Amino acid sequence: MSNSNIWCEMDEQVVDLRFIIKVLKKRFVLITLVTLLTVIASGAYCYYILKPFYRAKALLLVTQATETVNKSQTTTQKDDLNSILNSAHRTPVLTMNTYVGMIKSEILMQRVIKKLHLDEMGYTSRALASQINATVAKDSYLIEVTVNNSDPDLAVRIANTLNQEFMAMMTEKNQELMDQSVEFLQDQMRVIKNELANISEPTEKNRLNNVITLLSEGITKTQIARNVDLGNLVLVSPAMTPFSVMPKKLQIMTGAFILGLMASVGMAFMLEYMNNITKTSEVRSQ
Repeated sequence: MSNSNIWCEMDEQVVDLRFIIKVLKKRFVLITLVTLLTVIASGAYCYYILKPFYRAKALLLVTQATETVNKSQTTTQKDDLNSILNSAHRTPVLTMNTYVGMIKSEILMQRVIKKLHLDEMGYTSRALASQINATVAKDSYLIEVTVNNSDPDLAVRIANTLNQEFMAMMTEKNQELMDQSVEFLQDQMRVIKNELANISEPTEKNRLNNVITLLSEGITKTQIARNVDLGNLVLVSPAMTPFSVMPKKLQIMTGAFILGLMASVGMAFMLEYMNNITKTSEVRSQ
């Protein structure tokens, strides 16, 4: 490239830069007004129109959980009387994902709505679930439950009621399973006793008596476990002081400033372009 070409390009860049500066100076008032009005409008929207949202957070500890369910082990246990008796008085071990999924279940939402009389405020199960989020803390058995609501006090009450009802529901489910286990063992005992009444062979009678003893012990253990079971959940940290999550006023107003500035600068150059076209047309018409 020759020196003359280089100088021509530099002259063009200088002219372009001078033109840009000239337009910005000429339309400075327009740019300032448009940008300022955009920021003021965004501020008014944030402070007077956009509803604030608050977040209440609570922590639950799962005392018994597993990563996966071993199906083959479950099948083997069904054929083992001692395993059945040992598992009858124990609560089922669920995965962490199962606990998280149950937190947003419709039945739990209905319990919270009924407890807090949220139906009077127009809440439905789906609407309430949309305000709730549950996540598992990394490499732990902690479940973080968060509730977003425009009312900070209501957010706290929903979070705490949700945790209380969730623990109560899990306890009720565990007790229901215990009752089913007791009923199952009692049915098995009745069957064995009927068999025993029709058997006279001493060895077989002794075996069936041992089975009845084991079933009786299983029933006793299951009934004790039902009465003392408190569920597999512990409330580590209840929801207390909520914090604001929306709107992020500074970010919104900063974005409005940038958009207003870009729009006003674009408007300035558009007006300058239209003005030049008008002048050119007038010169040609003369």
